[in-house]
Amino acid sequence: MANSVRTPARVEDRLAPSIGTLRRRRKGLRKGLRYTGLYAIAILLACITAFPLVWLLITIFKPTYEIYQYPPTLFAKVYTLFNFKYVLSGTFLHPFFNTVYITVVTAVLQVLVNGLAGYALAKQRFPGRVVIFYLFLSSMMVPFQIYLIPDFLIVKHLGLLDTRIALIITWVGSAGSVFLIRQYMMGLPDSTLEAARLDGASEWRTFFQIVVPMSTPVLGVVAIFSFFSQWNNLLMPLILIHTPTRYTLPLFLVFSPSSNPGQNMTAAFVTSIPPLIVFLLLQRYFSRGIALTGTGEQG
Repeated sequence: MANSVRTPARVEDRLAPSIGTLRRRRKGLRKGLRYTGLYAIAILLACITAFPLVWLLITIFKPTYEIYQYPPTLFAKVYTLFNFKYVLSGTFLHPFFNTVYITVVTAVLQVLVNGLAGYALAKQRFPGRVVIFYLFLSSMMVPFQIYLIPDFLIVKHLGLLDTRIALIITWVGSAGSVFLIRQYMMGLPDSTLEAARLDGASEWRTFFQIVVPMSTPVLGVVAIFSFFSQWNNLLMPLILIHTPTRYTLPLFLVFSPSSNPGQNMTAAFVTSIPPLIVFLLLQRYFSRGIALTGTGEQG
């Protein structure tokens, strides 16, 4: 009788490891199916997102008659470099070099001007410093479109309308960049700056030889933001520039496109290359600057 009572318990003890293994396998299978479904959705969304870029890359190598072919074909029967002759012509090179010049000069001036402003607000002690800082913050709440008419009137009265300088000076000052730089420089050690001053270094020398090397991550972030915003800037050139020879690339692509869609796509493709190169070159400053600014740590 005692054996008949203990037997089911022994059978259950023997089956317990198998039941546990079976449950773990089922749990692993459900988890695997869930991740497989997520990966499938992610791959589908990636293909949908990448399809316009793939179409662009294939189209720029198609001859014109294949672009207009119906029904359209994804891959070309004949590949050609004819469309690239358009981007090597003066029609495209003029706005390209205009944009490069305006963007590079603006980025350099933004780093210099906003860097000096951020340094003054972070490390200098003068009356009204806090008030000025809050004025910078309050200006960030005003929509950009509010500044369009005042900027236009200032540029017009300065006699700079329809010039590249007008696009530069209206884009140099940035409250967001000043805020970002100021927050980063607040974490710089005061002892290092005081030691430089005790050694006889002027404020200019302290800034350029000590503060700037210690602030390269955040200055790199400002340079990237400035480059991207000015490179893609359409609204200000639309208001301030009227002569076709002074067009920037966004303005050129909108108002002076080619009648050939292959040439237009090639121009759009070449236009996207410089921002990509700049980001790849400065991405370490971008990621490090964002991380350090958010944590308040200095490396």
